[in-house]
Amino acid sequence: MGCPFLKETRTRNCRAMPARRGIVCEATAAATDKCLTAAHATCPVLAERNVSPSPTGRCPLLDETLVQYCAAAQTPKYIPFSQSQITRCGSSAHRYCEMYLSLARPSLDRPDAVANIDGIDLPERLSYTPNHLWLDVEEDGMCHIGVDGLLASVLAQVDRVHFITVRGTCRPSAVISAHGVDWPVTFPKTVLLERPNLYLRADPGRLLRDCYRTGWLFEGWELPADNGRDAGLMRGARAAAWMRAEVQRLNERVHRLAGTRHAGVFALAGDGGSLAPGFASALSRDEILEVLHEFFSPQRGWMHE
Repeated sequence: MGCPFLKETRTRNCRAMPARRGIVCEATAAATDKCLTAAHATCPVLAERNVSPSPTGRCPLLDETLVQYCAAAQTPKYIPFSQSQITRCGSSAHRYCEMYLSLARPSLDRPDAVANIDGIDLPERLSYTPNHLWLDVEEDGMCHIGVDGLLASVLAQVDRVHFITVRGTCRPSAVISAHGVDWPVTFPKTVLLERPNLYLRADPGRLLRDCYRTGWLFEGWELPADNGRDAGLMRGARAAAWMRAEVQRLNERVHRLAGTRHAGVFALAGDGGSLAPGFASALSRDEILEVLHEFFSPQRGWMHE
């Protein structure tokens, strides 16, 4: 399903003009537009170009193009219909469009099934890697990649996101800076990377606030050789069972760290069982590195594969 803000219209331009600028066609203008009536014979451009008037009443220098545009944009940009097929607007990938998310507010009525594993959201339509990244692949092969809810929950803040790979066939990689630590995140499968989410440079906090929507990291295309293959990825019931085990293992790991320090230092729940979001702010730099290496290392994805 395409974006509800995607609209179609026709634009006209004159092939004789040095700068061809499309003018939106209006249904009421057909009878009065000089280019669409026999009055085009009086246009001086025809004489200059030595072009004979058309007996059909339509100027032979007139071009019409079917275009699409975003109705939500303040200044619409008209894209030829043939080119618009390769954009996110014509597919369900529009769910990641910044303008769509800000105006349609789909989070108020989300159609996606989302499991909740001990406080960690896990959208069931996504696939997950062992190092806690997610992959969303559309029917046409366009894909988005981001960090999952567990990694977002561990960090209290993100100071900076630096993109190592920005385009081409690669394993998408970035560096997340938080709590004085620069941590690399790498998607373990090769994709045709189209672009990173540059909005994260201005507002890296959205990586935590909305990790499954506006906080996505990369947009690209699944390679034909990998189409339909989920090697090394988990989804559905398998992903839920894996996430439940990961949350439990993380709880145990941090409780062991807490056992070596004074009570109350860590942001733990009152029953001593579950970690509060952003507990990394209570860890030392070395302890953060231990947790990140054990649960979110890029090597986890490669070793699993």
